[in-house]
Amino acid sequence: MEIHARKRYNEVMQNQFKKINAIMNDKTKPISERLRELFRRDGLTIGALITTVGMIISTVFLAVMPTTTTTDTPLQPNKKTFADKVKKTVSQNS
Repeated sequence: MEIHARKRYNEVMQNQFKKINAIMNDKTKPISERLRELFRRDGLTIGALITTVGMIISTVFLAVMPTTTTTDTPLQPNKKTFADKVKKTVSQNS
């Protein structure tokens, strides 16, 4: 059943690509009309692509831009740990 579903999915994708290619290569219509038809027929797909490109651009932009936060020096750890207290107690009792 999985092979049949995969084969059907491939057929659907090939048909969609053929339709998009036919619309884009139709030289009898102006480019604006061809784009309008693509948005009308496959608006969700084109909308998803535009969203994806926008997210990629914003991610790259945020990764490249320097941050404005200041870096504080970390607090110094407490020099007297539990092990030091035990050592001191043992050495005093000896």
